[in-house]
Amino acid sequence: MGHPAVVDMNRFLPLPDPGVEGPDAERRSRRFLGSIVEAATAWWWRGVCMHTAVRCRRRPGRGPRCQGHVVVLSTEAPREILWSCSICASGGVVRGHRWSPWDLSEVPLRGDPGMAFWPRARLSPPEHRALLRELPVARPLWRLLRAAETTPEGVLVTGPSVEFAALLAAARRQAAAMGGRRRRGLLAAAADRLLDGLVEEEPDRGPRAAGARRP
Repeated sequence: MGHPAVVDMNRFLPLPDPGVEGPDAERRSRRFLGSIVEAATAWWWRGVCMHTAVRCRRRPGRGPRCQGHVVVLSTEAPREILWSCSICASGGVVRGHRWSPWDLSEVPLRGDPGMAFWPRARLSPPEHRALLRELPVARPLWRLLRAAETTPEGVLVTGPSVEFAALLAAARRQAAAMGGRRRRGLLAAAADRLLDGLVEEEPDRGPRAAGARRP
């Protein structure tokens, strides 16, 4: 699997200087586990399993990449993130993530994340990955992208209207400036879906289970 079952994120600190990635195995583990921490801390509720948009990185028998996604559960006592793949047997525990560079739980959002009406959009996985890869977004918008959930219908992106509209604007700007037909097309398609979600503003159907708390 390339990483131990229990990982303290402090092992990756301090972060390397820009352009200095370090050994490949450490870089891959830092990026993968950092993505898990970002998704778990970006989400709106603790104590509820989240089907993140983070892809499993395992290649069983060095064959094709596992097609599963990472499922996370954040706990407070102890403060840990439990994660597992939705398909294969990989999984583990992450600690030491609070106040780390990957912790998005304290990133402020304009508007109440628990408001009654949230715009929402379901993107294809390639469209969502294009937004993560191409947008030079501010941390509030990064939190919306990392809080996205994998559903049978696609990757669900939702959040306060002000931040959702800012994400749409950023996607449109980047699509207009992007070179390469495929990359530009993915961003343009994502922007169209975000626009549809902003116009519709469906009632909130988020997983506010009994006893669940926001990060």
